[in-house]
Amino acid sequence: MKSALNRKLPEMQISKNYNALESLRGIAAFIVVMGHLNFYGNYLDRTLVFNLFKGISFDSHLAVLIFFCLSGYVIGLSTKPLTNLKEILLYAKKRWVRIYPIFIMTIGILIPITYVNGVFSLKIFQDYIFFIFGIFRPIFMEANPLWSLQYEMVFYIIFIPISFYKIRVLPLAFATLILGFVNIYFFNHYYTEVKLFSILFGFSFWLFGLYFSKFKINSESNTEQVFAGNLVILFCFGIFASLISNLRIDYLDQFFLVKREISWVLNAINLHDLYLIPFCLYLLVNFSNSKHFLNSKIGRGIIFSWPLLKYGPPILDNPIKYFSQFRAHFWVYIFSLFLLTNNYFSKQISKIIFSITTYLGSISYAMYVFHFPILSYFTHINYFSQMQFGLEIKFTLYLLALILASHIAERIIQPRIKAIFFKPKAIDLT
Repeated sequence: MKSALNRKLPEMQISKNYNALESLRGIAAFIVVMGHLNFYGNYLDRTLVFNLFKGISFDSHLAVLIFFCLSGYVIGLSTKPLTNLKEILLYAKKRWVRIYPIFIMTIGILIPITYVNGVFSLKIFQDYIFFIFGIFRPIFMEANPLWSLQYEMVFYIIFIPISFYKIRVLPLAFATLILGFVNIYFFNHYYTEVKLFSILFGFSFWLFGLYFSKFKINSESNTEQVFAGNLVILFCFGIFASLISNLRIDYLDQFFLVKREISWVLNAINLHDLYLIPFCLYLLVNFSNSKHFLNSKIGRGIIFSWPLLKYGPPILDNPIKYFSQFRAHFWVYIFSLFLLTNNYFSKQISKIIFSITTYLGSISYAMYVFHFPILSYFTHINYFSQMQFGLEIKFTLYLLALILASHIAERIIQPRIKAIFFKPKAIDLT
């Protein structure tokens, strides 16, 4: 598969497309953080439930699936075909330098808090160092989200034979899905102990991202308004989640939903997540500005009009009652449509959204791996407990601490580590 960086595009165009991908990373990382704050409601403060954003559901799981698609896409975009041992070792070196230093910093953050919480275990930390956590021993609650990083490492390794032997990616993606279905069926009905379906489904997202990296990039970028509108649509994904739940097929659920007890790490990605593939790929081709139907005006029109399937009937049935309830997702959806309009205010707001999310994208990896360990420290801060405004103060301090730690790791420490191993390049997608 030919590296997309070999395509002759102006440097400014490549830079803008790169920033768009960074902005998608940024909003995905932020959604993961907010989603975990909502899901673990009293983790920020043991005395109060976190509900500062009433009515907005942050789908952190979707954000992880977007990360998988993005990861496959970026690897396909930035990695030349691996044809010999030297290129394979260089690829492995790049992946190690990108992933491992910040991962070790995460372990450094974890050690004191696991000791305070009374769960410190040298053997479990050894599992983390060698990326085999959760296989032989339980994982730390303080490091819950790191399961996806373990998946990523497996995907990076499998990419080597895919590239070396020039395996066709799209058939492999569908074959991976089929293997996942077969594995679940035998696990449910024949009680086999092979439990690879979750990683197979996750790998299919990664492979679809890898496949889409082969599409040509449009010579003209989407506007920042289009990007910002998409970011807001993603931000209020609860619109789509409820619609997708209505599309689930009972017949498939009967055979391919896991019915036996199993560790959540081994069932992190299941049948229902596969319904999200089209939406993830839409975001990918739109932010990468690829030449594909999903990135056309018709494709965008379908995505942006889809929420009307949910909002249309109740509004027409009883508009006064509907609006009096102030449906948060609806107003966020309206805001996304406003950003698509061609006026001074929508342009300025879009630029602000785009610049903030692009910055968050530049520190997104550290945000993802740091956010839960740092959150575990804030559980022990009791100065502002039992007061609602105290929860808001803790939330603000938590975000500041997370962004500061991520900035130091990604923008100060990581470049220095990278400079030891590689000569700096103008644009680096990885």
